[in-house]
Amino acid sequence: MSKYEEIKKAIMLMNGVSDVHYDYSSKTNCYCLHFMKDDRSFYLLSSSNNDCHFYCNYLSEDYWVINYSHYTAKDVIEILEKLFFLLPQYDTDKMIDEMRAFADAINLDYKYADDDDQYEKLASILAEKYINSHHLKNDKYNVLYMVIEHVGINAIVGVSPKRHQRKREQKERKRPKRERKSIVKRNNKKRK
Repeated sequence: MSKYEEIKKAIMLMNGVSDVHYDYSSKTNCYCLHFMKDDRSFYLLSSSNNDCHFYCNYLSEDYWVINYSHYTAKDVIEILEKLFFLLPQYDTDKMIDEMRAFADAINLDYKYADDDDQYEKLASILAEKYINSHHLKNDKYNVLYMVIEHVGINAIVGVSPKRHQRKREQKERKRPKRERKSIVKRNNKKRK
């Protein structure tokens, strides 16, 4: 069994995962495995063109990407399990408010940040200080740090999960159309 098949099989067995399919994604600019978990989008790809191993696109649609060419199948599953555990715990309106208050308490000058590089730099500082001050233990894949940084960026930018939830709900309404199209395509192939 290939690494891709092993990962896909494990993902399909995970509780709450839906809409697992392989397709081209304009978000990652390549073919990848897409799936949903708790109204969050995930993309798994294998690309030597993508320098990032694991990241979240926080502004446009809040989706997570893992380049599994840099990991074993076991590593990818562990990363996903950690994400599935940590995101509902930290990616909340309450946590964003807490991070904003923490940023103010440490005098992090974020109010005039106006581009992605500044957001990422400030969120990185915020995440590191938050983890250290709360005595949290990061994991070997850096998943905790990535989740806290993601929440920090949302706090700095002023984006709440509720806003993302509305976007996800709009996407859900559009999804049945796509599923119907794929069913029609499959039926047309059978007739030929």
